[in-house]
Amino acid sequence: MKKSELAVGILVRTNFEDPGLPAGSEGEVVTVHDELGDGVDVRFRDGRLINILGHGLDLAP
Repeated sequence: MKKSELAVGILVRTNFEDPGLPAGSEGEVVTVHDELGDGVDVRFRDGRLINILGHGLDLAP
């Protein structure tokens, strides 16, 4: 996703697979950092807060 599409409170899902974070994991954006390279903080359904770059996220349906 483009940074301009990301905002606090929107629901997103991952579009990549990572150990411990399967593709399609859903969460809510809690912080959008000023610098594009700093990514966004996403709170996942299991309670984890993870920083992810925008290109690794899609809008959740």
